[in-house]
Amino acid sequence: MELKSAILRVCNPQGNMKEFKAAEKYLSSLLSNTELGQALIGLITSDFANDEAATLSTSLLLKNWVNRVWPDKEERGLYNDEQIRLQILQVYFEKSGHPVISNVFMAALRTILTTDYPVWQGFIDNCISMLNSAMQRSALHEAAAVLRLIHVATKTRFRDGEDIDQLVPELRALLDQFCQPMMAHMQALFTALPQPPNEVDRPLAMRCVMYLLKIWSTLNWHTVPEFFEDNLPTFTQMFAFILEARNDFMSAAPEDKTMLVKAQTATVRNVRFCVTHIDEGDFKDYVSKFTPLIWTLLQSLSAAATLDSLAIACIQYVQSIATSPYYFHTLREPETLRTIVKSVVLPSLAVRDEDVDEFEMNPRQFVQLDLDHFSDAEYSRAGAASELVSALCIHFEQPVLAVAVEKLDSVLQTTPVTEASRILAIKFFSSISIVGFILKRGVTSIRCDEPTLYGFLEQHVVPALTAQDPMLVAAAIKFIAFFRPYLQPRHITACITQLWEKLEADCYVVSAYSAYTLDYLLRMQKDGQPVIPFESISGRVMSAFTVVFSRLTREDEWGTCSQLLKLAIRLLVQAPAPLALAVSKDVYATLSGIVLRIAKDPSVPMFNHLVFEALALVIARIVAADAPEAFDQLEASVFESINYIVTENVVEFQSYAFQFIAQMLTCRPAVTERYQAVLAAITASESLWLERGNIPALAKVIQVYVRKEPAAFASEEIFAKVFEIVKKLVLSVKTEFYGIELVQTFVAAAPVEVVVSPDRGTRLVKLLFQRAQKKATPVYMANFSAMLCLAVHRVGPGAFVGILEGIQQGFSAMAITNVVCANIGKLAATNLDQYQWKYAVVGLSELAASAPGAQLHHFLLPALSHALVNYRKTASTSRVTQRDMTVKDPEDGFQAAYVALSFAGPQVVDFMDGVGVETLVQGAVEAVRASGSADQSAVAAAQSIVETLAH
Repeated sequence: MELKSAILRVCNPQGNMKEFKAAEKYLSSLLSNTELGQALIGLITSDFANDEAATLSTSLLLKNWVNRVWPDKEERGLYNDEQIRLQILQVYFEKSGHPVISNVFMAALRTILTTDYPVWQGFIDNCISMLNSAMQRSALHEAAAVLRLIHVATKTRFRDGEDIDQLVPELRALLDQFCQPMMAHMQALFTALPQPPNEVDRPLAMRCVMYLLKIWSTLNWHTVPEFFEDNLPTFTQMFAFILEARNDFMSAAPEDKTMLVKAQTATVRNVRFCVTHIDEGDFKDYVSKFTPLIWTLLQSLSAAATLDSLAIACIQYVQSIATSPYYFHTLREPETLRTIVKSVVLPSLAVRDEDVDEFEMNPRQFVQLDLDHFSDAEYSRAGAASELVSALCIHFEQPVLAVAVEKLDSVLQTTPVTEASRILAIKFFSSISIVGFILKRGVTSIRCDEPTLYGFLEQHVVPALTAQDPMLVAAAIKFIAFFRPYLQPRHITACITQLWEKLEADCYVVSAYSAYTLDYLLRMQKDGQPVIPFESISGRVMSAFTVVFSRLTREDEWGTCSQLLKLAIRLLVQAPAPLALAVSKDVYATLSGIVLRIAKDPSVPMFNHLVFEALALVIARIVAADAPEAFDQLEASVFESINYIVTENVVEFQSYAFQFIAQMLTCRPAVTERYQAVLAAITASESLWLERGNIPALAKVIQVYVRKEPAAFASEEIFAKVFEIVKKLVLSVKTEFYGIELVQTFVAAAPVEVVVSPDRGTRLVKLLFQRAQKKATPVYMANFSAMLCLAVHRVGPGAFVGILEGIQQGFSAMAITNVVCANIGKLAATNLDQYQWKYAVVGLSELAASAPGAQLHHFLLPALSHALVNYRKTASTSRVTQRDMTVKDPEDGFQAAYVALSFAGPQVVDFMDGVGVETLVQGAVEAVRASGSADQSAVAAAQSIVETLAH
C-alpha cells in the first residue's frame, strides 16, 4: 500500500471500512520507520498543501512519529534529525493561521525540544530575531507563533526540567538575551491595546500578551532575577491593566473573551508568585493595590466552567495572602472571613449545571477529576476552595470554624432540604474537617473532634446512601471512602451492604465509587489484621464478579469499568486458593477475549492496563494453586492474544505480552518449543528492541531463559545474538541498566566454564568496561561494580583475574582498584539494593582472602568495610542466617551460592556471625604493617571490619 493513498483512505472513513482499517494498520506499522518523517513533511508541503483534512491527518501521523522516534533517535539511526526539526519548525510557522494544525505541530515541537533544546544551536537567537522582525512589522500573527514557541521551549527546559541548579548558567544567558526585548515588546503591546479596535487587532495582541506573561512566569519560576526586581513598577503597571480589563474590552466573539480570561489567569498567577517570593518591604505597597483588584475580579466571575482556571487562580491568590507571614493580618476581620466563606467557598462547592451534565454525559471524566484530583486545587474550584479553608484556619481557626458551623446549619435548615443542599453540606463539612489527606490513605488528620464527625456521618451521610438522587449517593460514598481511617465497626456495618448493592447501580459514577470504596476498605488493616475479614464477604465475591463480567461484555462500558476491575483484582488477591482458582477460570476466559478486542482499538489506557494486570494475577493464582491443567488452558489462551499483538504490531501492548511470556516461562520446569520460538524471534528482531517500553520485558524473557537453559550460552549462535543486544543496550543511558542485568544473569546462571571462556565472559566484561570509559553514569558504575563482585564469587578470584587479564595484560589490578574498589567505596547505601551490597561483600572478601601480601589491601579493605556497613543498613533484619538469606533472595535463582562467604579460604561461614573473619582481618592488618606503609587507612579499615562484625 502507498503512503499517500493510505492517508487519503483514513481521511475518508465513510468508505469501505475494511479498507479504512487496513490503511490505519499500515500507517501504524510505519511509525518506527526513520524515513517516514521526511516523507510526511513532503506530503504536507506539496501534495496536500490545499487539502486541509489530509494535512491534518498527515500532521497527526507526523506528531505520532516524532513521539515514537525522537526520544531514541540516535539508537534508531535517525541521522537527518536537524533537517527534519527545521522543516517541522518552518511548517509550524506556515500553518500558524490554522489553529488545529498549528497545535499538532506544536505538540511535535514540544517532544523535539525536550531532547534537543540544549543542543539546538542558535534556537533562542533565531526566535528573538523573528520576534523583533514581526513586532516591527506589526505582524502579530507571526509574533504570537514565535512567542508560543519560546513559551513551550523555556517551560519545557526551565520549569518542567530537572536539576535546575545545573541550568543556572544557561538560564542567566537566556535572561541576558531576552529580558530587555521581552519588556520592550510588552510595553509596545500595552501601548497598542487601548487603541480603537479598528487600529489594533486586540485578540491577537492579547494572545501575544498572554504568552509573554507565561514566559515571565517561567523565567521567574525558581527565583526572581534582578532584572525583574529592578523593573517591578513597569511590570506591575501592565499586570494592573490586564486585571482591570472586563469582557467589554474584547469583541463579542467567545474565543476573544477566552483570550482575555487566559491573560488574566496568567497575570493573577504572576502576582501570586510575587507575593510568595518577594520580600514584604519590596512588594507591600503592590499587595494593597492588587488584592482589591483580584478580589473584585473574583466576585465578578460567574459559575461557568470556562472561568474555572481564572477563579482557581484568584482563590489561590487569596490563599497565599492567608498563609503569608506578612499579609495574613489583612484578612483578620470577622466580616472579611464571613464574606470569603459566603462569597467564595460555598459557591465554589455548590453543584452547577455543568457538573450535572458531566456527571450524566461524561462519567469517566467526572470520576477522574472528582476522585483522582480531589486534593489537587489546580483542577477544580472545589479543591481550591477546600485548600483556602485550610489556609484560613492556620491563623484564624476558631473564627473560621464558627462561621463554617453557622453556614453549615443554614444550608441544612433550608426548607425544603434539597438534594443539592445536602450535597453542598457533605462537601462543605469535608472541606472544613480535613487537615491532611493522601489519596491512597484517605484523610490522615481532621480539624473537628471525632464525636462531631460521627454525628454528621450518622445523621447525614449514611442516610444519603439510600437517596434517589445519584449525585447525592455518590457524594455520600466518596465521603465514606475518604474518611475510612476514622470509621468505626458500626459505620462499616451500616454502609457495607449498601456499597455491595450499589455495584449494580445503573449510574456508572455510583457503581464506580462503590467499587473504589470497597477496594480501599478491603485493604484496611488494624494491628496487622484486615478490618473486614475475607470470610465475612466470601458470599459476595461471585456476585461481584458477575457484575464485573456483565459490564465487560459491553464494549461501550469499557472506558468506565476501571474501578470495578480494580475491585475484582483486589478480591482475586485476597480470595483463598480454591475460590481464587474457581474465579480465575472465568476471569481469564473473559479477559483473554477482551485482549483480542482492545488490541484492535487500544484507546483506554487505564482499562487496558488493568486488564493485563488482572491476567497476570490470574496466572499467579493458578500457579500458586498447583493446577497444571488450568495453567495449560490459560497458556494457550494467552499465547493466542500474544500472537495477535506481535503479528499485528500492536506496539501499545507488546510490553505486556512479553511480561506474560517471562511470567509463564518462569512457571515452566523447562523451555518448551513454544518459548524457544519466542526467544528466536526476540533475539532476531531489531524493531522490538527499538521500542523502549518493550526492553524491560524482553530482557526479562532472556534472563528467565538463561536460568532455565544455562547451557544454551555455550552455543555461539545464541551468545552472539544476546551479545549484540547487550552491546546496543549499554550504549544508551536510558537502557544501560538492562544490559548490565543481562550480563549479571549470564554470570550468575551460565556454566562456569562458559563464563570464564575468553570468547564469552571476557568479551562481555570488556564491552562493559568500554562503556565505563565513555562517560558512564554513576548508576551504571554502581551496578557494574556490584556485578563484577558477583563474578568474583561465581568463578573464583583467580578466574576473575584471568578474565580481566584477557582484556589486557596488567588490566586486573587497575580494574579492581580504580573501578571495583573506587566505586564501591564511595557509594551511599541507597545506591544499591540489599542483594547488590551482598554481592559486594562476597566479592571483595574473596578478593581480599586471595590477594597476595598487602598490595591490594589498601584498596580492598576500606571498600569491604564500606560495603559491610551499607549491607547492614539495607538488610531487612539485623541478624540473618544463611538459610534466611536464601529464602529472602529474589527470583534470580542464585540460591545460597553468594550467601556462604569464604572469608578464610575453604571454610564456609555465616558472615553475620563473624566466624573466621578475625583471622583474615588480623592477617591483613599484619600484612599491611609488615609492608612498612605509612598509609594507615587500610589498617583502620581492617580494624573497623572487626568492630562492625563484632556488634
